[in-house]
Amino acid sequence: MSIAVSVMVVPSRLSRLLTGAMSCLLVAAGIALCIDHVSNLSAGARSGIALFSFFPALFGFYQIVQNGKVLHIDISSIGQIRITETDAASRRGQSGPHGMLVRLLPHSTIWPHMILLRLQAENGDRWAVPILTDCVSRDQFRALSVACRWIAAHNDSADHKRAHKFE
Repeated sequence: MSIAVSVMVVPSRLSRLLTGAMSCLLVAAGIALCIDHVSNLSAGARSGIALFSFFPALFGFYQIVQNGKVLHIDISSIGQIRITETDAASRRGQSGPHGMLVRLLPHSTIWPHMILLRLQAENGDRWAVPILTDCVSRDQFRALSVACRWIAAHNDSADHKRAHKFE
């Protein structure tokens, strides 16, 4: 059995919808706090709290707009992970035709409906890639889940061997 898999991960519609809904609720709460005269807070305190509720909302809207990147994840039969980031509109690779080699870090999460990959590039940069079931097809999600579990198991055994070697 080969663990080689190639997956195109599109931005999650569900995640974008939930982020947008939460941002809208923050804006609504800020507006309601500004115009509500029922609370015991002074007008200045209400305005300050409302103003600070708009910053996370703006950050949420920014994340929706920025999260338009499509990731092409290639996992070789030996467990090597290569990621190419593409623009959702153009679908052309931004990091070259060969992408960037990354390694799977410990504490990556693999659940039945979500995968949270913690990755580290060769230059030391780290980031997390959330993959929900609406980002890829069901078969691709399953193949990616199996491949990541295989890599994690082999990384754990390699770390275990390394730890016992130095004792």
